Amino acid sequence: MALEQILNALEASMKGDLEKVNPELLESRDIRDTLTAFFAEQQARPDLVAQIRSQSLMYEYLKFPLKERARLERFRQEHNDYLLGSGADLNLKSNSKIFQKFVQKYRQTEQLLKIFLFYLENRDFGESFHLIYQYHHREKLISTLGFCGLVDREVGRRTPEGYEIVSQLAAEINPNIQRYKSKVEVLKIDGTNLLLEMLDLYTKHKDKNKWNYELYNEETKAKFHTLCKEVQGWMGNLYYFKYLVNDIRPGAFKYRKFWRYILTLSQSIANLE
Repeated sequence: MALEQILNALEASMKGDLEKVNPELLESRDIRDTLTAFFAEQQARPDLVAQIRSQSLMYEYLKFPLKERARLERFRQEHNDYLLGSGADLNLKSNSKIFQKFVQKYRQTEQLLKIFLFYLENRDFGESFHLIYQYHHREKLISTLGFCGLVDREVGRRTPEGYEIVSQLAAEINPNIQRYKSKVEVLKIDGTNLLLEMLDLYTKHKDKNKWNYELYNEETKAKFHTLCKEVQGWMGNLYYFKYLVNDIRPGAFKYRKFWRYILTLSQSIANLE
């Protein structure tokens, strides 16, 4: 049985959606054993199980010997703030290697989720979410969150499974992390929202013949300038955005003057030194 199918069934069970799992898959011994262990742990350690939100981490936890599960529950009771990403680092060397690695991944996953929320609230236009972002904002993260997470390459090397693995675990809890890691996806999100705002001003302007770029405020013009420059390197030009805008605002295609003007202007800005 493929691990992906086991994790999908486990994720559904964690969300209380077991009925969505293909009944034929439930006949697999691997899936039955995994779900049996999961439901048993829900009864034995409900608070701990409810706290583990990643299906991959849950699967790893279910593979623990019983004594390690009990050890993790005692650790949660004594150091739950640490597990959830806060508090000072602890010395875990007296514990088994599998326990140390699991606790580190759990903590780093929770930290990354908090850092991602910080990013969403504070990011610049067109800025994607990645390790370099955290490195550049280290001081702000420490002053705001009390920690900086996987902020620099030294910390990244100490991470047992690596930054990308932690990022994937966090994305199982908040899938938007994967989307915002992509520069192209961030440009699509921000560019579409910006062009919708610019189109709104165009449609509300009484005299379309007097509408022009200078009517926008400096913040909007700065964002548009950034968009034109970034899109040239990552996507070619703004033409694709007509379709993204039209998906959200059906009928946007009909404003031909707006799109001709914007596309021509974008090429001029992109070609500036």
